[in-house]
Amino acid sequence: FLQRSTPSSTTPTVVEAFGSSYRIGRSSRPIHHEAFLQRSIPSSTTKTTKTANMMMSNNKEPTAQEKVNQEWDGMAGEWDDLASGYASGLHAVLWTETSMDDPSPLHVVDFGCGSGLLTQRLAPQVARVTAIDAAPKMVELLQDKIRSRRALQTNNNVQAYSGILGNLPHESDDFQRAMASLQGTVDLIVASSVLNFIPDADLEATCRQLGALLKPGTGLLFHTDWPSGEGQPAHGMTEEKAQRLYALAGLTAESTRVGPLKMGGDEQTVFFGLARKSS
Repeated sequence: FLQRSTPSSTTPTVVEAFGSSYRIGRSSRPIHHEAFLQRSIPSSTTKTTKTANMMMSNNKEPTAQEKVNQEWDGMAGEWDDLASGYASGLHAVLWTETSMDDPSPLHVVDFGCGSGLLTQRLAPQVARVTAIDAAPKMVELLQDKIRSRRALQTNNNVQAYSGILGNLPHESDDFQRAMASLQGTVDLIVASSVLNFIPDADLEATCRQLGALLKPGTGLLFHTDWPSGEGQPAHGMTEEKAQRLYALAGLTAESTRVGPLKMGGDEQTVFFGLARKSS
């Protein structure tokens, strides 16, 4: 879901978006970005998409998408510790923010799932979770959790995929088939600090794919992102940008607001958005 060509002036990299200290709620821990930007994904890592296979080619300069995937994959080993406060804070308000009193029958997509911190909190509560992320190493960690059931209480109701929705025709056949089978079946898509990363070049394709997953008339997209404003990272979410995303996905806004979100021992200001799939 991130850019695969020359970076747009409106699309931040991971480093640009979050600065020199990655504040996610448990604590402020400095990430030495030069170190993880220089890391490559281990050659033993199983690649689940065509894009991931291309990343390892020594004959081509990595695309912007591949570089961003390397950034996220470089943090994969630390992610459960770094992002636990954010995931717990989001999960604590999820059902209230979406007005879903009984989540037990729901099919939920965790879009931009990372290593599955939110997925593992959703799995015991809902009927089905489909987790999607562009970073192969992150998804590999979640798949390991699913296989071992480590930190993941699941009744075989979780599936995890690595792929880029905005590049779907060029992704693996398995990923394309999986996304096709999900169309019109999803009750709720949760996108936690993901939508701000979608570049203009990929915006329409990604949003249309997200909208296609939702049940007509009832399916919801719930997202949190850093907001636009002084003291915030560049290219934050605005009302105008959210409405544009909803329109591309065939959604109608239910609510948008900027407010506090507790993240472990911290509290951060975030943009909350909720939109419904049109009938």
